[in-house]
Amino acid sequence: MAGRVVSALHDLIPEAANTDIVVVSHVSPIKAAVSWVLGAGPETAWRSHLDQASISRITFSARGALLRSFNETWHLAGIRADT
Repeated sequence: MAGRVVSALHDLIPEAANTDIVVVSHVSPIKAAVSWVLGAGPETAWRSHLDQASISRITFSARGALLRSFNETWHLAGIRADT
């Protein structure tokens, strides 16, 4: 799965240079993308936590990929989850 995520990220880089792209996914692919950005191995994904409906931001520049934010949940304030 991590290999497919990295391949997809490489495919998005040219378009991301010109516009914002939103990718919606499950937790594991998001954590795989974050691990790739940080230059860490895929096993690192299992050492992080993402809340449901959280936002993580990755940007691309001439210097490479940058993790701008991870597990943002501010937009969920005031929403009650019935569990």
